[in-house]
Amino acid sequence: TPTGNMFSNCQDLEELPDINATSSVNCDNFITNAISLKDTVLDMRAGTGLKIIGCYGNASHFMSGFKGLRVSNEAPFDSSSIPQINVSYTGMDRNALVQLFNDLPEVTNGQVINITDCSGTTSLSAEDKTIATDKGWTIIE
Repeated sequence: TPTGNMFSNCQDLEELPDINATSSVNCDNFITNAISLKDTVLDMRAGTGLKIIGCYGNASHFMSGFKGLRVSNEAPFDSSSIPQINVSYTGMDRNALVQLFNDLPEVTNGQVINITDCSGTTSLSAEDKTIATDKGWTIIE
């Protein structure tokens, strides 16, 4: 079962093992600064109880190989930690970000998604962003 800090600061991580997200709840800092990661789309759609997930780099540890995140539209993402979803500084292009926005559940508690400096952030249109904001999400870019 994936948990927070599972692959935190794993700069040499190239591939993820098979992930069974069924009982995942807290995946804060799940994959961070994994600069060696090869083209990866993380599928967490089985995690219907997921409260938070972080798959992100930073300005000096850009995760170009992280290409996408899929989440369940049934997950509550109701962690008090903000953002509830963080994919900043990743290689997610516009299509991957739009897919993630489409996957998001509708929320009512001010949930936040951080897409700062993703490869596709600047390519998103206002219409693309409304997919997430119409579901109650705040986008940090």
